[in-house]
This record gives sequence, C-alpha cells and structure tokens, in this order.
Amino acid sequence: MLSRRLDFNKLCIINPELQQYWNKRSSKFDFTNHNGLIKLTETLIKLDLGYSINLANDQLCPNYFNRLDYVLFIKNLVMLSININGNSIIGLDIGTSQSCIYPLLCSKYIPNLYQMIGTDIIPEFLKAAELNIKSNNLDFIKLIKVNPNENSFIPLMDNIIENNNNNNNNNNNNNNNSIIFTMCNPPFYSSKEEINTSRKNKKYMKQETIGHYSELITNGGDYHFIIKLLKDSEFFKPINTLLTWFTTLIGNYSTLQKLILYLKENEYKISFGIHRFKSGTFTVRWILFWTFRKDIKPPIELFNYYDKKISNKKFIKSLKMKNNSSLFKLKILKMLSSLPYLSLSIRHDIIIIELPGNVFSRYYKRTKKFKNDGSIYIFEISLKSSNIIWRQGFDYKIFESFYNVIDSL
Repeated sequence: MLSRRLDFNKLCIINPELQQYWNKRSSKFDFTNHNGLIKLTETLIKLDLGYSINLANDQLCPNYFNRLDYVLFIKNLVMLSININGNSIIGLDIGTSQSCIYPLLCSKYIPNLYQMIGTDIIPEFLKAAELNIKSNNLDFIKLIKVNPNENSFIPLMDNIIENNNNNNNNNNNNNNNSIIFTMCNPPFYSSKEEINTSRKNKKYMKQETIGHYSELITNGGDYHFIIKLLKDSEFFKPINTLLTWFTTLIGNYSTLQKLILYLKENEYKISFGIHRFKSGTFTVRWILFWTFRKDIKPPIELFNYYDKKISNKKFIKSLKMKNNSSLFKLKILKMLSSLPYLSLSIRHDIIIIELPGNVFSRYYKRTKKFKNDGSIYIFEISLKSSNIIWRQGFDYKIFESFYNVIDSL
C-alpha cells in the first residue's frame, strides 16, 4: 500500500508530466489544478495497483486515497461481519464513472473477489471505463448501463441469477453462498448554485469543481439519492448468499442528520451503522452501511459515529476489572466449555464463542434443550479491553444473559 506522505520528487521521476505542477523550491504541489490532479491519480493507480488508465480532463477526478479509504472500509466490514471461509465475494459500484476507480481498487484490496459490477447512466463513461478495464485484462469487472428511474440493484440481481444458472449448468459452486457488498459515491449537490455556495464557504483550497453534471448534481441532492438506495434495497433478495451489506458515502452533515431520522423509523427491519472518517486534511465524510439480516450486528470497530439518537453501545458491554486476568480467563474457559457451543476459539486475549440458541434460559437449564429462534449467537470476549462484543444473534436479552454470566465469574 502506498504511503500517504507522497514523495513528489520521486513521483516526478516516475511521471515527468507531474513536474509542471510541482514547485521543488517551495515543496508544494498545485492541488488546485485539475489536470495536475488527473496526472497524479493516474500515477498513483499505476504505482499502487499496477494498472495504466486514462482519465478525461473534463470529468470528475477521483481523489485516490479518499476512494481507497472507502474500499478498505468495505474490506473490514466484510471480514468483521462473517467468516469468509473461501466464500466468493461479489461487489456492485453504483455510478462507476469513467475512472472505474472503485472496481480497480477492489480488485486488489478485497479478498476472494469473484466479480465486480459497475453501473452508470452515461454511455460515454462506460466506454471510457471499458477501455481501462480491457487494457488491464480485468475481465471479472462487468459494466452495465442503467436507467436512473429503475431499481439500483436490478443489474446485481440479474447478474447473480445468471451466474447461478451458469454454475448449475456447469456443476460449478463458485457463486454459492456468496457474500455481497454494494457501494456508491452519490452526487452531493442539488444544483449548480449549491456547488458555488459550497466552494465560497470553504476556508481552505478553493479549486474549481470540474465534472459531468450527473457526477455532481442530482434532483434533491444526496439525501434523495440515498433514500432511493435504501428503498430499492428492500426489494433485493438474492438466493445463495450468506450476507449482503449495502453501503453509501454521505457528503453533507445535514443529509446525515435527516437520514438518521429515517433509519430510526425503520430500525425494526434493518441493521445499520455509520462510519465517520476524515477525507484529506479538512474534509469529513460518512459511510452508511446496512443489511436486512437482523441477526448480523454492525461491527463496533466501524460503527464510530455517535449522537443522541444512535450509537454502538448496545453491541458492547464492559466487564468489571479483575485482579488476576489469567485466573479470570481460566474461569471463563471453564464456564464456556460447559455450554453446547458450536465453536470456541482463542486468539491471544480474545475468546470467541458460537452458540446455537438461548442456552441461558430456565427451559435449557431444566431440560438441557434450547428453544432455537433461528439464529446463531456469536460473542467475542476481549480480556485486554475487558469488553464483550455482540457479533451475531437476534435477541438482545440473550446478549445480556451472556454478559451477566461472564461478569459474575
């Protein structure tokens, strides 16, 4: 992975076209120059990914590390949510644009990536992206033109059905039990005037925003765009999949606040989290992620945005400090070993147990049988941080019961 502290003297040797934007005396790169940013992005893609691409100078230039942060988030989201165990991963990038930057990054950073789909409404974007894909022999990336008024996830659903049919005909299990993620960097603005106002209000670099209308502006801004994604996702019900995580970037704090109200109203049917990250020196962005598998809990490591309405506190509980951690660990393992666990693993100071249901109920204690609610329960005990994390399961009361048993040892 590239260092974020770029050595422009070396970069200028690698790509001499960068020299005109680099002031060696003042050690400053002209980040306000759109053409300079394009040459820089092309160079970073070549260095980090090994791909040679061409970007048009009249379209939006992706910030490489900003896009990389989103992809690394996706990687962590998938790996923290479920045991991959060799299962294939399928991704969808909504609004892939000319650069196809997210599929390119995913090809390197997402493990077990079986297929990546990029969609867009602009034919010219897809033609340019196709050239970049073909020139780098990335056949597993599929590009599809879409209608903005249709469900955003139809291409993914159609593609999964097609893959399932092909695999069944060929007796190939590559697509069975897939893990799916979707991602989107929606247009932030509702009008050209909003772009100009945003630029004037910036206290730092005020480079002109260059890009195609569809990359920058959408009716109702990013709030209406994301609400459509949320509503469209309710109808996405693929077969032969373990888990589907839907995600989208949020560019405006006002949008985030309005979305939280919508999410709270629909909390009964989705499991969601919000990840806050800093994009560059000044800009803060958020990633909304959600799934309709209510038994899957948003990883607390990624659910790092808090306010009065939402937090990750219901997925983590703190244990009382013990004087002898080694003795405490032995007590925990002795107690856990007495349970009818599906799996029990120890990794340094972390203990992970997988249970088949409510083994703490009076019914189980009396009959040694449990009433299965259809969910597996996974709890993670961190001795170092003295926390218990709820990773999977439907019923919060079972998490509370587990915590009380451990905390009483």
